[in-house]
Amino acid sequence: MEKLEDSLIIETYDDLAQTMLQCSGYGVFISAILPYEGARQLVKELATYEDTSIGSLELYDSMWDGYDKEYCVCVDDDMQISVEKAWHDKNEFHNAGYYDFDNELIFISADSDTGEILKHITNSLCYEVEVCENICTCDECPLKGDDLEDILEYIVDNSY
Repeated sequence: MEKLEDSLIIETYDDLAQTMLQCSGYGVFISAILPYEGARQLVKELATYEDTSIGSLELYDSMWDGYDKEYCVCVDDDMQISVEKAWHDKNEFHNAGYYDFDNELIFISADSDTGEILKHITNSLCYEVEVCENICTCDECPLKGDDLEDILEYIVDNSY
């Protein structure tokens, strides 16, 4: 089971999108695991950047298909965005549960089942993240760009 490196408070979904895109520019595969509304807002921000493209997009409001768990938003080293459900139902191949995640950097929403998700993560640098867009004003955010710069520095120093 992975452990969290730290908890971060990020000011906007655009800040999270920029961080993910900057990291992917270093050849790092990045994921953010979020409930539907956070995933929707993150994809909306990621899609506004010129160099991004959509690979696959499986993102539905729970009223549409009944799925009410987290989604995994991924950005690969080509800045291609893909979204899939983070949870699978029981079927002939496996029991119900979260998929296994192995991207190099994973942001887990503070609104997610972090403890259970961590059981399904291997070989990843994990940060719990809270996006405070509608929670506080920017002056109240205790963690700002310095922590995001630390993440980028870590990735550059440890990239392969």
